[in-house]
Amino acid sequence: MPENPSAAGLPPSASYRPMPVVRPIGVADIKAALQAGLRDFQRAPLYGLGFGAFFTLGGLFVVLSAARFGMSYLSYPLAAGFVLIGRSPASASTR
Repeated sequence: MPENPSAAGLPPSASYRPMPVVRPIGVADIKAALQAGLRDFQRAPLYGLGFGAFFTLGGLFVVLSAARFGMSYLSYPLAAGFVLIGRSPASASTR
C-alpha cells in the first residue's frame, strides 16, 4: 500500500495514519532499560512486590480451582487469561 492514499488515487480517509518508523535496538538499549527498571524497583520495592504477590496468588487460585473441579486441562489457558483481566492503560487514560 502506498504511503499516501491520495497519491494512489484513493479517497482520503479520516483514519489514515502513516506507517510507524521502527528503529533498531541494540544491547546498549536493553541494558539501559534493565538499569532503569532496577532503579525504579529500588525506589519503590513494595509496588513491584505487591504486583508479583497478586499475580502469584491469583495464578495459584486459578490453577488450584481448575484442579479442584477436575478441569486441570484448563489450567494453562485460564492462567494465561488471568493476566489480561483489568483495565488497560489505554482505556484508563480516556477517563
